[in-house]
Amino acid sequence: MTNTGVLLPTAVFPTIQYMSKFLLYNEIWIEAIELYQKQTYRSRYEIAAANGKMLLSVPVAESGQGYRVNRVKLAYDTNWQRIHYKSIESAYRSTPFFEYYIDDFQRFFNQKHEFLLNYNMEILQVFCELLEISPTIRLTETFETKPEMVDLRYEISPKTNFFNEDKNFKNPKYNQVFGDKHGFVENLSFLDLLFNEGPNAYDVLAATIIK
Repeated sequence: MTNTGVLLPTAVFPTIQYMSKFLLYNEIWIEAIELYQKQTYRSRYEIAAANGKMLLSVPVAESGQGYRVNRVKLAYDTNWQRIHYKSIESAYRSTPFFEYYIDDFQRFFNQKHEFLLNYNMEILQVFCELLEISPTIRLTETFETKPEMVDLRYEISPKTNFFNEDKNFKNPKYNQVFGDKHGFVENLSFLDLLFNEGPNAYDVLAATIIK
């Protein structure tokens, strides 16, 4: 680990690149005060499905526009939890470790959570527990335009090319269930690595880090 802290955006079922920062830094700050941004990993994630990369979006009330991230509420006008679960099940039920890990995530698809940030933080906690890591994670209490730490709030995003430009990250290689059909699909939710590699996920994740 480095001795430097890092500031990350909140993320739902975060990417492998995002999770690599939890092995690289010994202090993690999650931005809780910024204004919510649509079409980012704050409320969307991607998995590898039978037809290729699939985007799954978590709906928020009134689009969350104008709200600070810690006040954005989840919307339940549609049964998105069932749709997400069925999509994940269809994509990963034939992976080696789906049955082993899926129970750890059931509550995120059959229980209602009020706030997006709390939902994301609970998912993050499960990811850390399954990796058997205990990083120091804190939520910001004020918004800093120039924080005294590595600022990745707007870098780890589907709107940037940071996935390819990150000097501390290299794309992992591991077996994916539809790899023979689509080749290796990059930049997915950590769920993909977990279901495909199981206990080996930590070693694969650690191998992505460039110091």
